[in-house]
Amino acid sequence: MQKVDRFYISVADIRDEAGAIRIGLAWLQDRVELDNAAQAVLATLTRRQIESGTIFARALGEDIASCLHKGKTVPIGHAQLVLITELKTKWPSFPSPTPVLCVYTSEKQLNELDKATNVSAICLVLFPDYDQGWVDSWNPIDLRTGRPHHEETETALDPVVQEALRSLAINPSTSPLGHPSDRARCIWAFKRLKAARVHYDPDQIQAFLVSKLGWTLKYAAQVRDIAKGVSEGRRFQAQEHWPPDIVKQWKQRAAERSTNS
Repeated sequence: MQKVDRFYISVADIRDEAGAIRIGLAWLQDRVELDNAAQAVLATLTRRQIESGTIFARALGEDIASCLHKGKTVPIGHAQLVLITELKTKWPSFPSPTPVLCVYTSEKQLNELDKATNVSAICLVLFPDYDQGWVDSWNPIDLRTGRPHHEETETALDPVVQEALRSLAINPSTSPLGHPSDRARCIWAFKRLKAARVHYDPDQIQAFLVSKLGWTLKYAAQVRDIAKGVSEGRRFQAQEHWPPDIVKQWKQRAAERSTNS
């Protein structure tokens, strides 16, 4: 899994939409220098977001917004800034380390971005009504404070649950729950944990799968939903696939990992 630095800037904290976007643009220019990047990306939902007169266009500057709206690139430091919208359903594989600023992006775009190669850093301008799935999963750094969004996320999930999740992470990039037996293993993993009274939080499970095991947000969310359903007592039709002592095995692996760390 490639190393990607992840950041965010909250519009609610800044209380100025254009100001938050300008902070993001300043970050993007700094990353161009830091990464010695030949290209930088501005990701947004559609070209309408940067039409003349919009808050986004005013934050960019009307001339720059006009060029990007027409599909042209514009200079940013020694690099070229390119606009990518949701209509481009698959992110390109960038030839060199490339920072990306996301403004008005969709969950679909962020999922695709997680699969792109040679992305060096991502910064999300977070709006109050935005689905925080990406932020909660990746635990990015707040540009204002330099601190993670949730400082205790990494240590909050029970080590036994972590080992159970590692047992599921066979092929996290190509529909890991696509086969009925894989889905059944997932369902019964949480049933076994619940029966053993091992506590877990579905949102922390999603975050761990994404940030630690390299799952895409889409598939990690499917596991979160199953975990939540089992926790709430929802009935799932699935055949048992684990050995009787699997929770004991997970506990042993967790103890060994703790000893070796």
